[in-house]
Formats: sequence, structure tokens, C-alpha cells
Amino acid sequence: GTSHTHKDDEEEEEEEEDEPIQMPSYFESKYKSYSDKKRSKIKKTYASFHRFLCESPLPKPPAVDSSSSNGLSNVVNDASSSSTTTTSIHGHNREQKEQQHHGHPTNTNPYQPDSEGYDIDIPYGTYHQQYRINNKYLIAVGVVDILPQCLSSVYAFYNPTLSNHLNLGKYTALREIEWVKRASLKRKDLCYYYLGFYIHSCIKMKYKAEYAPSELLCPTYGTWVDFEVARKKLEKDSPIRHCCTLAYEKEDDADDDCKKKSEDDGGSAINSGNNNANDEKDMKRIEHSIKLDIGGGPYSIVTIGMLNDHGRNIVGPLVKEFVEEVGKDVSQRCIVKLC
Repeated sequence: GTSHTHKDDEEEEEEEEDEPIQMPSYFESKYKSYSDKKRSKIKKTYASFHRFLCESPLPKPPAVDSSSSNGLSNVVNDASSSSTTTTSIHGHNREQKEQQHHGHPTNTNPYQPDSEGYDIDIPYGTYHQQYRINNKYLIAVGVVDILPQCLSSVYAFYNPTLSNHLNLGKYTALREIEWVKRASLKRKDLCYYYLGFYIHSCIKMKYKAEYAPSELLCPTYGTWVDFEVARKKLEKDSPIRHCCTLAYEKEDDADDDCKKKSEDDGGSAINSGNNNANDEKDMKRIEHSIKLDIGGGPYSIVTIGMLNDHGRNIVGPLVKEFVEEVGKDVSQRCIVKLC
């Protein structure tokens, strides 16, 4: 690792502060009474959210500013340089529906939503989907990436008070799923809804499992596995960290693994007691030899035996799982950093 002197830290902070941050026009007047330190912190937070929600490596859509007869509109968002789709919660246009029935083209502009607010012809890019009541009051925004094979749901933020009654988080997700269903009728390859990373032990991510049927990506082989199958494997093979191989590279591998396990169980029945005891003893020895980096200077490297009872209860299961997954030989050559 590297270390910095106090002077280095000050220089880094000064460099960060010197970076120009384009703030909205209302910033100076709204935060005029704040201290310089607090204003600087707000600017850094704003810049961080701007990078996350607005800046995108995807192609920039052309600037458009068009309105339909029913009040739904596409507006260029200057801050993000991406098109913004407005979805009206109430009201449909009868004239536009009649045009659809008579076969007249109603969506010659790819950014023009249909009567229900679905702009399925938009090109690839990053978009901010605005949800408004009566085409006026903004209550939610969904940040999405339109990609060749999927709509990737990046983020959603909304009025928390209204969401207590309207479940706006779920509503935006359902609208995005419906968008994919409609888009897939015209864009055959674009047929997936991507919810991003999933951590099984994270309460805030549990909602992602509520949309079914769904799949998880195996971190080892890069193949998609049915969520229920993956969930059972996570809880069985990695009960602490919930991170393990979810799929076999080949179906034969699974059969071979089951066959090997069966042979091991049957072939070593006579000596199973002694072998299990020796294996468990050897595992304990390795677990207690694993070097743990707890941070805090030259005496930061410890072992489980150097921790108090509370520390051993927390770290012990993690170290055991680490040894089982990495292997006895490799794990003894590693230093596990505890965060």
C-alpha cells in the first residue's frame, strides 16, 4: 500500500477544489447563507450525482424539442445532454387514437411518445424518464440506458411522500418492463429488462427479486441462471457472503460432481469418522493461521486467535468460507483485509 503525508492530502484537496464544477443557476442564491465548507461539500455531492446520473459513455442523442397534441413531450436535458421522456399519468388523446385506428402514422419522430407515453422508437442512449401528474407536477424520474438487447434500469428517485401511497419505485419499474415488452415487438433483440447488481444479503436490493421470472449472472462462467435455482445455491454454498459459482460450465460437470460426491460418500464409509475429524482439525489449523489486515499501522496484521470473542464470532465464519472457496493452499498465502 501507499501512504501520504498530511501535506499531500492538503494538496490533493486543493486540486479537487480547483476542478471547475458547473452548478445550476439557482445555486448561488439558494446556498448563499451557507459556509464555504458546506457549499464546497454540496458542490462535490452534486458533481458526484451528476457523473452517476447524467454523464454517459453512450452516444449522445440529437437535440429535439417537440410536443404532441396530447401534451406529452420530449425535452433535451441540458445538464445530462440526453433526451428526457415525459410520461403523463392522466389523460389520453382521442384524436391520436383515432389516427391509429385509421392507419395514419402517428410517430414519425422517434422521440415522440404514443398516447400512453411509450417512446419505443428512441435510439440507444441514456434517458431521464419523467413521471408527471396531469402533465404538470413532477413526481418521479427514472434514469435508464437503452441498449441493443435491453433496457438497463440505472436509478429512480421520486417524491417520498407520494410514494407512500403510490409505490413510485415499483411503478417506474413496471413502466420500464412494459416499455421493453412493447419495444420487443418492433425491436426483436431488445427483449430484456436489466435491474443491475444483486446482493442477496442486502435488504435494499431484495425488491429486485420480486420481479419474476428473472435470472442471475453466474460470476464464474458468465451464464444466466434461474433466480430460484441461484438463490438456493447461494444460501447453501455461500451462506455468509452469498457469492459463489451459480452454474456449471457443462451439464456433464454437474453429473460428474454428483457422481464424485456419491463415490466419496460410499467409498470411504469405513474411515469416514477419522478422515472427517482430521479434515476438520486441519481446516481449523489453517483458519487460525490466515493473516488478517485490520488496518491501523505496523501492527495491523493479526490472526483469529488474537481477536476477542466478539471479533472471532464475526470474522470466523468469513474466514472459514474464504478457505473453503479459495482452497487450503492458496488461502494460506493470502492476507485478508477486513473493511
